[in-house]
Amino acid sequence: MTYGPYVGSLAAGEHTALWALMIDNNDYDEQPIVRLEVYDAAQGDVITDRTLTRRAWAQTMQHQTFGLPFTLDASRAGHPIEFRTYFWPRAYVRVDKIGAR
Repeated sequence: MTYGPYVGSLAAGEHTALWALMIDNNDYDEQPIVRLEVYDAAQGDVITDRTLTRRAWAQTMQHQTFGLPFTLDASRAGHPIEFRTYFWPRAYVRVDKIGAR
């Protein structure tokens, strides 16, 4: 669904990637809908991931922010870190914003 942004300015330490996502139906089933990933593009590996099911959303047709905490050790500081969004086509999902704090 999305790749990027590539953030190369993160220092070593604790961070949280943030996605603002919307879904059309949050109570049909409990199937996986979206997988969020924090990926180190320099090393070619996933730092952490989280799978969201429909019921992760509190409301339909409203953007909700989901956080994914991650730690960068000194060896990854300054690497291009990518925030990926994978999608299973079981619902209408919209991505509004992606970032980190």
